[in-house]
Amino acid sequence: MAAPSQLVGHTLGHYCILDRIGAGGMGVVYRAYDTRLDRDVVVKVLPQGALLDHKARKRFRKEAIALAKLNHPNIATIYDFDTQDETDFLVMEYVAGTTLTEMLRAGALSEKQTCAIGEQAAKALDCAHVTGLVHRDFKPGNIMISPTGHVKLLDFGISVLLKSGPQLVETRTASAFHELAGTLPYMSPEQLLGEPVDGRCDIFAVGSVLYEVATGRADLARADRRNTAQAGRVTENY
Repeated sequence: MAAPSQLVGHTLGHYCILDRIGAGGMGVVYRAYDTRLDRDVVVKVLPQGALLDHKARKRFRKEAIALAKLNHPNIATIYDFDTQDETDFLVMEYVAGTTLTEMLRAGALSEKQTCAIGEQAAKALDCAHVTGLVHRDFKPGNIMISPTGHVKLLDFGISVLLKSGPQLVETRTASAFHELAGTLPYMSPEQLLGEPVDGRCDIFAVGSVLYEVATGRADLARADRRNTAQAGRVTENY
């Protein structure tokens, strides 16, 4: 088996790897062809060593199943999780369009676009929070916009699976090998301080993203977040 970063032209399960889309802390992302169901998909190959033992792999599989149960028009669907030749990979819905990061390169969006993106993203996150899942990496790069303006929220790969009940408790996830999970400009003070998180960290990130979308700037929102974290204050209510 080729290295995770060099899988173009190879096959994982019944998925033919076509193109490399990108890479990050949670692995290398490819566009692939599902030979069984005749469709394009996204295959995310996890970093080697991310799931070191059977217990870690079992825990990740459990969380992948929880993610696969998310059913919302604004959330990219998880199709599969498998292992081949010690290579662990997730298979997700392929979403055509442009990331919000790419759209913002031209500057701020209109008020109408900002409201539409915010509304759709909020509905997607609400669906996840109801089931006990926190995205924890809500950012422009994880928001795909179709040519018609439809929003798809991508990559719950570092989400936190929360126990149900009146008190939300953080559990260990496949992202446990990262001391801090998230993307710095959009992380809530709790995340930066290493505190347990719940759905409010996503709400914080939504505010940061929408500020950037509406103004074309992210520096002020980031400065406010950074100052809060440095002061050691954990936000109680957003």
